[in-house]
Amino acid sequence: EQLRSGLQRIGFDTGRSSTHIVPAIVGDNARVMEMSRRALQGGVHVQAIRFPSVPDGTARLRFAPTAGHTKDDVDLVVDLFAELF
Repeated sequence: EQLRSGLQRIGFDTGRSSTHIVPAIVGDNARVMEMSRRALQGGVHVQAIRFPSVPDGTARLRFAPTAGHTKDDVDLVVDLFAELF
């Protein structure tokens, strides 16, 4: 929930998911790929999902946090994506 609410706070649409998989809808295929690449350079692995896996225009980042991630880890991710968004 910390990740989901943090991403929403900085402007991401996280859809209706209520599972541990947290989407961040970006929309544009090229932009989502660039954000994923830059996140990896910042030490965060997040998968970019784009058409045809999702409807055209709804490309998204797919976060999969685990119990091994600390609150500080989640804060780092939110801060990084505040810069990328």
